[in-house]
Amino acid sequence: MPVRIANWYSCACASFTADRLPDGTPTGWYVPEAAHPYNTFIKSGAQIDLGSLSGGPCPVDKSSIEQFANDEESVAFYKDSTIQSKLNSSLNIMKLSFNEYDAVFFVGGHGPLVDFASSTELPKRLVSYWSQGGIISAVCHGPACLLKMELEGMHVSVHGYQ
Repeated sequence: MPVRIANWYSCACASFTADRLPDGTPTGWYVPEAAHPYNTFIKSGAQIDLGSLSGGPCPVDKSSIEQFANDEESVAFYKDSTIQSKLNSSLNIMKLSFNEYDAVFFVGGHGPLVDFASSTELPKRLVSYWSQGGIISAVCHGPACLLKMELEGMHVSVHGYQ
């Protein structure tokens, strides 16, 4: 598999479907944490699929729209009808074959703390992908998907952190 981003052919960007934190606070994916990586991948020639744990709509953290209203790249990303269509009908990443992708990227926001961190199957699939040379990347709260990964004889880099 290619290692340099310039050679990536395909990438699955995973978001989440959690729209509320356990205390009821609205949440979702964070616009710049999706927009900037997505555009970087596209500019490097990657083909991107957008997915989530259960498929379907991926809620945005509305505060990120307001906070980054002056970030042209984030605004353009959020207003892009093709991207919105993909976000409203995201693929179910539990049904995807990660091995068909050169990389898997997990978007940030507070939603991963709800569904990525609580998934028992996602870590198993990520370990399998990682063990076969797959590239797993994440931004901000996206690394919550790594919390339950157990690699034989070693711990992931977040081991021991709370």
